[in-house]
Amino acid sequence: MKQLKDLRRKLFSGKHFKSLILLYHHIAEIPIDPWEMAVTSKHFEDHLDVLANDYNIQPLSALSQQKDSYPQTTISLTFDDAYEDNYRNAFPLLKKLQLPATFFVATKILKNGHAFWWEVLEELLLGNIQLPEKLTLTLQGDLLYQCDIKPIETTTDRWSAWKGIAENQRQDIYLELAAKIKELPPDIQTKVTNQLLSWVGKKFSLSSAANKMSAKQLIEVQQSGLIEIGAHTVNHPALGNLPEEAQLKEIKESKKQLETLLQAMVNSFAYPHGHYNELTKSLVEEAGFTMACTTEENSFDGYNDPLILPRIWIKDWEKDQFANEIKKWLQN
Repeated sequence: MKQLKDLRRKLFSGKHFKSLILLYHHIAEIPIDPWEMAVTSKHFEDHLDVLANDYNIQPLSALSQQKDSYPQTTISLTFDDAYEDNYRNAFPLLKKLQLPATFFVATKILKNGHAFWWEVLEELLLGNIQLPEKLTLTLQGDLLYQCDIKPIETTTDRWSAWKGIAENQRQDIYLELAAKIKELPPDIQTKVTNQLLSWVGKKFSLSSAANKMSAKQLIEVQQSGLIEIGAHTVNHPALGNLPEEAQLKEIKESKKQLETLLQAMVNSFAYPHGHYNELTKSLVEEAGFTMACTTEENSFDGYNDPLILPRIWIKDWEKDQFANEIKKWLQN
């Protein structure tokens, strides 16, 4: 506890400053992207051009150093979920411009073939595929989810789930199931995912968009000296919904597994789905992390708690819009 308090004083003492942490997911063209998680390689390159020319880009670990020697505005780049396109598309561009970043990893991806539940749900219900006419899922205990499935319905524009308004029946089912599954513990999420895959049958396989980085690729990017690896739990649950013992296991095991793989300390953490409570935060501190990132959007200054740092969710913006968004957040 004393060590973290000393770090807070070190992090946030001295003159007033304002900084941003940017949050990326996919760097690729993704056909099904209800939460606007994908930025094309072209737009990402444009984003980096703006950042390299106009801002001071620092790794997250720089926040643990004295700020007096830094310009007032510091920007850090983070990527959640370790998608393979981060290695294939983002990493080469970061190397080209020598810009640092942090990749947050849910360590279950180190098991070959792992897919997150929301990836299966998205591609089944929002993809252009034929589905069985009825869906029955056992969510937890005796809790069943049942519905009829209508034929594929087209929409006029690319649909964003952020609106919370469905344009057809499958989108409505998707929103309802996503909200329910997100609240479940990891073992039940896995069982529901397997039920979905059994329901649709062998004719279905996930697209390459769901591919994750391998252990070898994680080691490679970490050894480049540009990429820091942070923990993102083991199974990517909404931590605040879990009992204390389960939360602590998710947090500590992810740190241990990554440090064993990389043979290096892992000091940063990102809350999956941005979901945490005061207990979660205290457990992250107990596990030895010195900083943790949320999905709460804001700039931050010398008064922020390093265990609940805000981040800006970056969308597939063209160059000028990206530049304007960065300026807007820095002026808040």
